[in-house]
Amino acid sequence: MKANLPPTRSKGRLTPTQILVTAIVCAVVIIGVVVILTPMEEMTPEEYLAEQQGAALAPSSSNADSPEPVDEFGGLATLPQIPKATVRLPATPETIDVALLKTELVQRGAELLEQFPNEFLCLHMNARLHAELKQTEEAKRLWLKCLELDPKAEGAACGLAKLYMDSGEHSLATDVLKQLAASETPHSSDWYRFLGMSYENQGKIEDALETLLEGAQRYGNAADLLTVLGRVQTQVGRFSDAEMTLKRAIELDGPKEGNLQPLITALVRQGKRDFASDIQKELKAIKAAETSARTETAAQETEAGFQELYDESLRKIAVSFYLTASVIGHQHQLPSLTQQMLERALQLAPDSLEALLGLGDLYRAQNKLEDAKVIYRRVLAEQPENFINYINLSTLAIQTDDLLLAESTLRAALAIDPNGFVAQSSLAKVCLSMGKFADARKLAADVVQRNPSVDAYFLLAATYDASGDAQSAKLCFEKARDINPQDPRVIGMFGPPAASSSTAVPLRNSPESSPR
Repeated sequence: MKANLPPTRSKGRLTPTQILVTAIVCAVVIIGVVVILTPMEEMTPEEYLAEQQGAALAPSSSNADSPEPVDEFGGLATLPQIPKATVRLPATPETIDVALLKTELVQRGAELLEQFPNEFLCLHMNARLHAELKQTEEAKRLWLKCLELDPKAEGAACGLAKLYMDSGEHSLATDVLKQLAASETPHSSDWYRFLGMSYENQGKIEDALETLLEGAQRYGNAADLLTVLGRVQTQVGRFSDAEMTLKRAIELDGPKEGNLQPLITALVRQGKRDFASDIQKELKAIKAAETSARTETAAQETEAGFQELYDESLRKIAVSFYLTASVIGHQHQLPSLTQQMLERALQLAPDSLEALLGLGDLYRAQNKLEDAKVIYRRVLAEQPENFINYINLSTLAIQTDDLLLAESTLRAALAIDPNGFVAQSSLAKVCLSMGKFADARKLAADVVQRNPSVDAYFLLAATYDASGDAQSAKLCFEKARDINPQDPRVIGMFGPPAASSSTAVPLRNSPESSPR
C-alpha cells in the first residue's frame, strides 16, 4: 500500500523537504488540540479508550515550557471562561429533629404531587414515604393511583400488596399481584414471594408452592424467597426438598429464626433427629443472644439512644426521598429543582455517592467545572478503590487547565488500572501538554506494547513529533495504517487504501522496540 506522501530517495531515506512535509502533516493532524479526556461514569475501560480516537495530544516543542491552548489549525485558541467554585460541601450530617423532618418530607411530597399530579415516579415516591411513616391509607391511595396510570407497575403492586398483607387483607393482595401475572416482563423475586405468601396465608398451599417454585427457578440466590419456599415445602410434606431449600437460604443469608425453625421441622419429619437437635441448639443460642442484646440495650440505652436509632432510620428514608425527587427534576429538565433536591440529600448524608455523582453531573452540564471538580475530589476520597473516579477527576482537571492535578491523579490511578494502559494513555497525553516529552514517550511506548492499536500508535507518534523526530513519528503512523487502513484518521493522512491492496507487511523497525 502506498501512502500519499512524496516518494523517498536513497534507499528509503527522507530528504529535508520530505521531513518538513511529514512534520507539517503530523502537526496539522496531531499537534495543537487541547487535551480532553471523556469523563466516564458507567463506561468500561475499553469503552473509554474507544472514546479517545483522535484525542488531542500536545503543543509543539517550541512552546513546551509554557503551553498555550491552540485551535485545530495550530493557532492560539480562546477558551470559555470557567466560573470559580462556589459549592460548599457539608462535612458532617445535619442533626435531625424527627418531627420537623417528617413534616418537611410530607410537605415537600405534597408540593411535588401538586406540581406533577400524574407523574408515576412522584406518586410512587410519595407512596413509599407514607408507607415508611406508617401512614398506610395514604400510601394505599397513592399506589392505587400508580396502578391506574400503569397497571403493570410491579413496584407499586408489591408495595400495595405488602400493605394489604400487613393488615390481613390477603385476598386483596392476591388480586393486586395476579393482575400482573400475564405481563410479558419478567417478574421480580418480591412478586413471587409476596404472591406465594398471600396464597399461603389463605391456605392455598398448592398455589403457593407452584408460584414459589417458579420464582426459585428464576431467582435461586434470593434468600427471602427460598425461606418462604422451604416453609411451604414442609407444609406439603416435601421435607427433603425443604431441607435443601432452607440450607441454601441459610448459606446465602445466615442462620435466622425464619429459616431455622422450618428446617428443624423438615429434619425431624425425615427422622434426622440428631441433626435437628443441633439446629435446635443453634436456634436457642440465637434467641438467647437476641434476648440478651435486647435486655442489655434496654438497660444501657436511654430514651435519647433509642431516638438516635430512629433518627438514623428516618435519615435514610429522607435521603432516598430526595434522591428520587432529583430524578424527577432531571426528567423534567428542571436543573434548579434537581440541584435543590441533591443538595438537601447531601446535607443529610454528606457521604452519599449517588447524591455526589448526581450533583457533579449537573455542574458539568452547566459548565460549572470548578464546582464539579470539588465534587469529584470528594467522590474520590469516599471511593478511592474505583478506577473510574480517577479518570473523572483527571478529566475535570484537564478541562480546567489544572494539569498538575491531572498528572498527580493519573499517577495515583496507575496502581489500580484494571488493564494497565488506560491511565498510562491518559497520563501520556497530560505529560505532552505539560512539555514532559520524555515521560510522555515512555508512557506511550508502554501503551503500544500493552495495547497495540491505531490510538496507541498515534499517541506515540505525537510524542516523537513533539520532540522533533519526524521520521519516528512517520513510522508510527505507518504502523497505525498497517493495523487499520480504513481508520478515518489514517485515510486522512495517507488517503484511501488501493482497491487491490492486500494485508500490509509489518514494519521491522517499530519505534517502540528501538528506544531513542
